[in-house]
Amino acid sequence: MTVVRGFFFLATACCAAIGWAAETCAWKAGLARAKITPDGPIPMAGYGPRISQGALDDLYAKALVLESPEGHRGLLLSADLLFFRRDVAEEIARRIIARTGLKRHQILLSASHTHSGPVLGMNADVENFGVPSEYRARVARYTERVICQCEGLAAAAMADLKPATLRFATGRADFVMNRRLKTKDEVVMAPNPQGHVDRTVPILRVDGRDGELRALVFGCACHPVTLGGDNLRLSADYAGYAQEALEKQFPGVHAIFLIGCAGDANSHPRGTVALACQQGEKLAAEVSRVASGRLKPIGVPLHTELEWIDLPLDDGLTRPQLQQIASGSPVWHARNAKGLLQILESGNPLPRSYKAPLAVWQFGHDLTLVGLPGEAVSEYVPRLQQALGPGGLWIAAYANESFGYLPTAQILREGGHESMGLTLDTGFFSPKVEEVLVAQVQRLAKKAGRPIPPGDARPSIPPPAADGASVLPPWVVFPDERWIEITAEEAGFDAKKLDALLARADIHGGGFGGVQVGPDQWGAVLTRGGCLVRRWGNPSYRFQSASLGKCLTRALFGLSVEAGLLKPDEPIWKTWTGRGELSHPHKYLDEGLHRQLTWRHLLEHQGGFVLESGFHWRNRTIFHAAIPEGVRWTGDPLFDNYAHTPPGAVTRYASGGYWRLAQAMTALWGKDLKDVLDERLFRHLGIPPQRWEWLPGKRVHDTRDFYPDFPGYGEYVDPPYEIHGVVVRGGPGWIQMSAEDLARFGLLIATGGVWKGKRLLGPEWLRGHAGLDIHVVAGDPDTLVAIAKINTKNFPFGTEVGTQGKFAFPKDLIVGPPALKRDGKQR
Repeated sequence: MTVVRGFFFLATACCAAIGWAAETCAWKAGLARAKITPDGPIPMAGYGPRISQGALDDLYAKALVLESPEGHRGLLLSADLLFFRRDVAEEIARRIIARTGLKRHQILLSASHTHSGPVLGMNADVENFGVPSEYRARVARYTERVICQCEGLAAAAMADLKPATLRFATGRADFVMNRRLKTKDEVVMAPNPQGHVDRTVPILRVDGRDGELRALVFGCACHPVTLGGDNLRLSADYAGYAQEALEKQFPGVHAIFLIGCAGDANSHPRGTVALACQQGEKLAAEVSRVASGRLKPIGVPLHTELEWIDLPLDDGLTRPQLQQIASGSPVWHARNAKGLLQILESGNPLPRSYKAPLAVWQFGHDLTLVGLPGEAVSEYVPRLQQALGPGGLWIAAYANESFGYLPTAQILREGGHESMGLTLDTGFFSPKVEEVLVAQVQRLAKKAGRPIPPGDARPSIPPPAADGASVLPPWVVFPDERWIEITAEEAGFDAKKLDALLARADIHGGGFGGVQVGPDQWGAVLTRGGCLVRRWGNPSYRFQSASLGKCLTRALFGLSVEAGLLKPDEPIWKTWTGRGELSHPHKYLDEGLHRQLTWRHLLEHQGGFVLESGFHWRNRTIFHAAIPEGVRWTGDPLFDNYAHTPPGAVTRYASGGYWRLAQAMTALWGKDLKDVLDERLFRHLGIPPQRWEWLPGKRVHDTRDFYPDFPGYGEYVDPPYEIHGVVVRGGPGWIQMSAEDLARFGLLIATGGVWKGKRLLGPEWLRGHAGLDIHVVAGDPDTLVAIAKINTKNFPFGTEVGTQGKFAFPKDLIVGPPALKRDGKQR
């Protein structure tokens, strides 16, 4: 169904307490809240049957109404509840419409999904949650109370309308953990550090006419399940503690929580009240940090769209298949199958689709809020980023209605808890549901006015290459949690020659520029065909790897190109000018020579960045070579680190250029670049996010002990260090990773971007690199040898990588293909 569009008009911003320039307040915002904690014991939702015994913290419903100068209004209403089922949601909406005159498409309902909240509604959940008969009247009274309170909140928020401005940015939550762990036989619910999650924390700041903070709307894509099924006290879990902490820090402010795509993500660790408080306080601290920085004013107008779309169900299940599911476990799958069998027994066909509400709110060209129904899983975030473009995108779930899980095709193939289908109605989703949902969101977003990138919606990772498996020799394997270790003979090396070469090399630990390396603070590995052949030192030791990180920035560049987000030969200023953010007008990317600067210029060290630091201007060192005639030092090293020469005129290695590239790509993605690499590359290589770090530029600039003997180190790392609340990572390097994990990236280089039969990235974006003479990662496509070293001296392989980016393993050390004489061991 096509709905009427509403328009919100947003001023660029008003004067804020942190020093933003005074601007006109064209919005009006109204706020209201109500305590919805039940009186007395009540059945609890989220786990098995439980009756509450008091409350750890109060539960709230909160409303934000926005109004444009023309009088168009929209309502966002959130509540500390497990979910809104269809009957309750539509009754709330009906009463709000009758009382306020709002249209249905102007109302967006969101439940926080706390698993320590009360049962709401008198539908099948009364049976599903085992509500005893003596408590059913109490649940009915509580449901009516909440419906009435939501109606009243909408009216109260509209009565509170005052001039306002809106700004947007994103942060990051580190306690989010994928909960789908693949075992030999099945997928179980357990922490999976290598699984995908969305750690983005979207934040909308609402300020009043005088710049006073009025509201913080924020999200997190994580199940509020830090409190387990043994908890018998009502609570909003970490989401409630985060709201409480923000409201204590900013008295009078309304903190409003919108849960994201948390269907397959839990808080980690979990199990105690103390952990829930700790996670809530960490989330609140991140929201506070971002909201106190430079946020992006969101443009006008705002279009709202709401449609009920048909999500396809699997209508091809046979009676024997359903009988097998019905007689097995888990209980939710069995219940669903029994319901489908009853439909067949009544002589009716299986349902073919489920009609669910889908909402899109579009703020100018700057922000899109997508409200997905149900418990959408985290993979929908990269899928929708591909379909819509990643910048200015807020994807919320559990919006307007929760019918059960909203899985992807991959999850339906794998099985597990999230594949259970509808939990209130009856039916299992078809694998086609993913493509249907993405296409419908893209259509609705385009209708609402979001600029859509060219091409059709694409998966988060490119599909398997047609020749992905066949181009590699059959003896190539890929490490899972750990490398398989084999002997040099099994790897096809001439073991005697190899041993003699290594004996002469005297491989040992070492540092650069005053860095002291301890006995266990270095490591190197030699691999072939995906198996580890030799190790030195401590290969699991993680240390910042200097300029070696540039090859990972290059891979990120390739991911951006293949996602359709940037064109390498397009000027950067069309994406990000840096105006008002860069430290000097000389650096603005739409001024002077910078206006010619393309993405590829920076990638290929052709951006005209002549020096690493002002020290070399003053002291005329070797780094001062080849400065164009007529270029003089102004006395300001931060000024002089940037282009005096036409971009593309000369190739000159420049960490400063890669720092600018990191800033521009952060603006392009609108999210933490570490998260982008985690989601789109490293998790597929088996490198979980907690096993590596990418240092923020601010830390690099302020920490002068990385290379104590390097004069002027880090001077080129200029502000901004955050762009719209998103930290800028150190694009020139400063990746903290171990040699054994870097070697996984080296293997990807050697395979031309293919991993386990899928092409993750095109080979043109994969290149080895060296960090000084002590860090190296490289892969050789001819021999399938991959190497990596951290803080290591005298390693005899890969010396050419520093200048060429390529690596060729000595052919005289190869006698044939790997031939395992025994099963490889994972050590």
